[in-house]
Amino acid sequence: MKMAVVSYSLSGNNQMVAQKVAAGLGIEHIQLKEGRKRRALNTLVDIIFNRTPRVSPEPDVLAGYDFILLFAPVWMGHIATPLRSYLKYIGEQRKQYGLIAVCGGVNRNLKAKVTGYAGVEPAVLMELAIMIELGVKTPFYRLNSAEAERLADKVLAGLRGHFKL
Repeated sequence: MKMAVVSYSLSGNNQMVAQKVAAGLGIEHIQLKEGRKRRALNTLVDIIFNRTPRVSPEPDVLAGYDFILLFAPVWMGHIATPLRSYLKYIGEQRKQYGLIAVCGGVNRNLKAKVTGYAGVEPAVLMELAIMIELGVKTPFYRLNSAEAERLADKVLAGLRGHFKL
């Protein structure tokens, strides 16, 4: 099975964990970038009006992969809007995927919202709420390398159990 890790990260937390997971699995890591700087107002407007921002690379970069492991934060109870075009592509192409969300707190409806964008449930869903995982009191926390390694180890253990890696 050919796998790839795809990450979007505003704070750098998801990117750090994604890099470590990709290295641990020995697979490619694709980083999504937006064409313009993300501001709080953009995030609010994207969520309210259900907008999908443009990102690079385009989602068709996933064509050669059988399983895509997405990493992204959760904003106001929604998966980061830059990931929407990838979720739509995954659903249209009927790709298997998993979602790892390194986020501030717990989001009870995450699976339903992600499934709504992709039209297909994720095979793997892990929500790593740093307020719980690390005991920090703020959702705006920046991970250090050791903390990112700890979270990546948790993801890898979960994936090994799921995929028998």
